[in-house]
Amino acid sequence: MYWFSEISFFVKNLMLNHTIHHSARFPNIKALMWDNTKLYAARGYNVYSYDTASISEQWNLIGRYNPNLSQRACEYSKTLARIKRSGFHHLTALGNNELIGIIDKALVKLPADSKAFRKIFSITRGTRPLSLTTNPEGHIFWGEYFSNPARDPVNIYASYDLGESWSIAYTFPKSAIRHIHNIIWDQYINSFWIFTGDEHNECLIMTADKNMDNLKIVFQGKQQIRCVAGIPRPEGLYFASDTPFEANHIYLIDQDGSLNPLSPMPSSSLSACNISNILCFSSAVEPSSVNKSKSASLVISSNGQDWDNVVKWDKSMLPSKLFQFANISLPTGYNSSSFLAATGISVKKEHMTTHLWEIKRK
Repeated sequence: MYWFSEISFFVKNLMLNHTIHHSARFPNIKALMWDNTKLYAARGYNVYSYDTASISEQWNLIGRYNPNLSQRACEYSKTLARIKRSGFHHLTALGNNELIGIIDKALVKLPADSKAFRKIFSITRGTRPLSLTTNPEGHIFWGEYFSNPARDPVNIYASYDLGESWSIAYTFPKSAIRHIHNIIWDQYINSFWIFTGDEHNECLIMTADKNMDNLKIVFQGKQQIRCVAGIPRPEGLYFASDTPFEANHIYLIDQDGSLNPLSPMPSSSLSACNISNILCFSSAVEPSSVNKSKSASLVISSNGQDWDNVVKWDKSMLPSKLFQFANISLPTGYNSSSFLAATGISVKKEHMTTHLWEIKRK
């Protein structure tokens, strides 16, 4: 099958104390989130779960958002779905067995006793935020992501009642940043990381306390700290840069606050995940005069120092700006399983196809 050569390469180059085996291939479904051993994924506006610890090995429908006429048309047309960026893009589990998701132009919520997602926030600037996150108290935060050519003020929104109401927790003033790339909770330092972009001093890596107060700039003003994907670990924050202007790299911000370059990346990185001690970053295809790769890649490391490019999928022949940039999407959340999940986006033969690999220590 199409993935065979990549799997052989994967086994050969993974750290010697691990083995990996391809486990499953699921067409027409996008992995969104891990909740321990359970993987959540979406097909259009339906959300399913797949428990890697279960012998049944089947997808179970968790809930559905009732789309409008335009969104419903995207469910019947793969081409239209790609153009409109329709469906679920992000999912987070709340502490009361509820789910909150990001779809095109809205945040939606699935109550614990329901199969129907309902809209809880309409996105008015841009198509959607890139992510949302929670603190230990279950408060939810997300940052605005929109084109913002006039460099208008940009907001971080918060909900203190499980998404039922929203308020502005912080506002970046006019001309401070273009938009917010990601907000990540770091349990090891009991703080949030905030990533912003895109130009010059708009590129920020910041921290904030659990109430989204006391924002502090850690790094500013360099394209190498322009980022989306990050992984908090006891030794510090791993992140990968997302710039079309320079060669991209993986870095570690250690406990002393030092910025340590670890490995080059083939192109901009938009997605990351952590499986036990295995670190994973993917790269997108966003060609520039510096980043010329035509393939989306997945790189991994078991020690943070030695990195292997283990999967490479060529970009689709369709125009990227209209039909999405090629990427390998990695689900968020806490993964207590031994499985790595990845979904191809706008890549040849693997668009919106999720793969599972099992990683085991020898």
